[in-house]
Amino acid sequence: MPVKPEEFYLASQNLNLMKPPLVSDEVCGRTMLNRMYYAAYLATREALRRHLGNPRFDVAHTALSATLANAADPDVRDLGTQLGVLRVAREEADYQPDREITKWRAALHLPDARHVVNNASRLAARFPQIRPR
Repeated sequence: MPVKPEEFYLASQNLNLMKPPLVSDEVCGRTMLNRMYYAAYLATREALRRHLGNPRFDVAHTALSATLANAADPDVRDLGTQLGVLRVAREEADYQPDREITKWRAALHLPDARHVVNNASRLAARFPQIRPR
């Protein structure tokens, strides 16, 4: 993968630190949520690919977060829940232009994205079976 999940997370973090924002507070917040989610999704999918030994394994976004959020293991369940919250926030940012999404509101999700990026590899061996796309 040319861009690493950590780089997407850092892009979001750096956008949060920009004063004034690059374009506008709204554009910055929406972009942050998009980058945070993809950092978390890609980190989780890559961890799963490594664990399965299948570099082409692909999984639908909702299926990944929902399967993990329903896992028996509480740490995996927490990771899946955080991934799901990030997915919903990203969908809102990308598909609901009538909603106000500020940098401040987007920044509230930074700790969840950091947690998923930092822990997906550690927890991948404990993931339940996930159906491929």
